[in-house]
Amino acid sequence: MTDKALILTVTRAQQGDARAFDFLVRHFQDKAVAYARTLLRDPAAAEDAAQEAFVQAWRDLPSLTEAAAFGAWLRRIVFKFCDRVRRSARPTLPLADTLPLPKDQEPPSVVERSDKAAQIHAAINALPRALREATLLHYLTGHDIQEIAAFLEVPPSTVKNRLHAARKRLRKELWTMAETMLEQEKPSQDERFAENVLARVLREFQRQEATDPQNANRGLLEEGRTALFEILGRTVPLDGQSLRNGFILLWRKRDWHALSTLLMRYLAQPLSDSETAWAYLHLADAIAMSGNAAGAVLAHEAFERWQPGKSPVLSDRWPYFPVSNDTIGSVYAGDEVRLLFLSKLAEFPVCYWNLDVWHNSESVEFITSFLKAWYNSDYLAKVDAVLSDIPDIQRHRRLRFLVVQQAANACVSIGDLDDTRRYVQQMHILAERTEDASVRAELKAQALGQEIHLARRKQDDAAFTARGAELTALLSVAALKEGNGVRWLREQRQALALEFMRGNRHDLALPLWEANAASGGQFNGCGWLNYAATIWKVTHDRERTLSPLRQARACEFGEAASENRQEGLIPMFTTCPEFAEVVEDAEFLQVLGRP
Repeated sequence: MTDKALILTVTRAQQGDARAFDFLVRHFQDKAVAYARTLLRDPAAAEDAAQEAFVQAWRDLPSLTEAAAFGAWLRRIVFKFCDRVRRSARPTLPLADTLPLPKDQEPPSVVERSDKAAQIHAAINALPRALREATLLHYLTGHDIQEIAAFLEVPPSTVKNRLHAARKRLRKELWTMAETMLEQEKPSQDERFAENVLARVLREFQRQEATDPQNANRGLLEEGRTALFEILGRTVPLDGQSLRNGFILLWRKRDWHALSTLLMRYLAQPLSDSETAWAYLHLADAIAMSGNAAGAVLAHEAFERWQPGKSPVLSDRWPYFPVSNDTIGSVYAGDEVRLLFLSKLAEFPVCYWNLDVWHNSESVEFITSFLKAWYNSDYLAKVDAVLSDIPDIQRHRRLRFLVVQQAANACVSIGDLDDTRRYVQQMHILAERTEDASVRAELKAQALGQEIHLARRKQDDAAFTARGAELTALLSVAALKEGNGVRWLREQRQALALEFMRGNRHDLALPLWEANAASGGQFNGCGWLNYAATIWKVTHDRERTLSPLRQARACEFGEAASENRQEGLIPMFTTCPEFAEVVEDAEFLQVLGRP
């Protein structure tokens, strides 16, 4: 790479161009690993250190002031990670013990090859560090003397002299074998390095998000996406770990089109029953969230055609990854996966509410179109058949409740209030049958919430007021028993506050918002915005209203808008009826991020 090309590529990477950084990874990966191997005897540990160094480099890239010095800067980062490994004093196996045994070779030939490899590695490791650096960088990278010299920050003549001295120290036969062996060991010879960078990038983002979610470097997600699509560009089957890493990464980016592509690619290769069920489950979600309601229905129908006679086993925790048949613990197995599938596919109103886009008119139109695609006698027959086929037992009571709840959501959203009532009654029955007192209270609260929503839709003011009071009392009692900050209590308070707002009972909504603010805060930017709207409606206290609006701006409104969050916030503010009189107020708009 010329100096001009390097400077241009580094500059683009510093501006957040993940493809430019991916090019740097691929150009410098052999150098980074070769240099790490001069410091660490274990090639696997050297690769680990180099991969960690690239993740660190992506994070620190904005601090690099001289783009042309990227190689030398990267070398110092690699040294730091290698030094950390050396200081940890972790024992490593001898090289001969780490070499895999090819199944198609006889043991004598394997032993002979292993002995030669160990002899060559031992001879190279015995060289002085400066000669070892020149040797490994030259033969593991294939780069010319000039580039190696720039990487090591020494004159080209020094590199030449070190290579000459290394050749003199090794016998001619051993040197020839070393050239061949090192050529085969280049990281760029296969895609394992890129796959591991994907995993490490994702892990680094999760670490940052856990430490400081507001300032986590989401450019890492784009870099991970680039690495993932390099893997997808190959013709070999996807391995399970890359699939899982890619799934989590694309889900966090809300990149539904790419996630659909990933899962369809996965379904095209031989899979176990559990892997197939898991892929169909999330494919339907991803297609629906990309805006293709009919495609989501087709994905479910494909699952239904595939499912009879199969025996999938999935984890009972999101994202429900496949597990082995002998897994100990709570899982979804066999027909129970049908319950899980229906609870997910009918859950889109809740999903989109939680993604803070419910008030967007295009999203409402999509939700309606999706429910219309599903809402027919065939859909309700599917729900009723699954509930009838699978015994009502404690182990999956909550999952069964979700299926019924989402069927009720589908019915009320399309205006079938009679069927809504039928499913709400089933929700109450399931809640009463639940043995765990805390879970029973939670399900009872959700059933009452559904009744309140139904009463508002039917404009039944008496039922709306009575059920609202009943749910408020239930939440108060539960808070005394379990603590005010329990997650499900906060979720139900936020949902009830929203129902009260839509029923024009802001006086009843305000104490619920305040209880959440005092016990962990609102769940998302939408919650903080509606809290502010309620305060303004009830009190018209300007400073008291601006405080939760500042919290709303600090929250992210989905991964896609994370770099320009006010794009989602301003439209929500301007269409909120409670803010009609201050929609052009300079102070409000400044707090929300508009100059």
